[in-house]
Amino acid sequence: MAARNLLADKRFSDAVLSIEMAAPQGGDAVGLKPIKMRQDKVMPDAPLKKNITDLRMAVAIIVVDNKRTGSGFFVSPDGYWLTIQHVVGTSRFVKVKLTTGRELAGEVIRTDAARDVALIKTEPISLPTITISPSELNIGDEVYALGSPMGESFNATLT
Repeated sequence: MAARNLLADKRFSDAVLSIEMAAPQGGDAVGLKPIKMRQDKVMPDAPLKKNITDLRMAVAIIVVDNKRTGSGFFVSPDGYWLTIQHVVGTSRFVKVKLTTGRELAGEVIRTDAARDVALIKTEPISLPTITISPSELNIGDEVYALGSPMGESFNATLT
């Protein structure tokens, strides 16, 4: 329900999809283009075992100032990642560390502190994307948390 409400909120869609949202720290937002995020099921109906490799590849550790870390997930082949705003704070640049160990330079291009969401841009890469479901889950539906709590100690943990 939270994901559906987030997608339905115009302020969130403006923050992620529009060109009128200000860049962090008063940076120049002119020239930002809307990104295309798929809004279908997070995972196809195939069993989790068939999806886990792709899902793990689409999650990264976001490293801020070589100190703070959080999880982020890949939402667009153009190099866009979603993460939480309270990890990136007011930083403009972060490291995006993939499960393979590869590190990408990332720029925080949009944030929404009220929704605790941040959009990061890296170079375009070929990874599977994780999508946000616009529909509400039903009671009894299986839900999984995939991320990297506590940095690399639990990299791409599935719960």
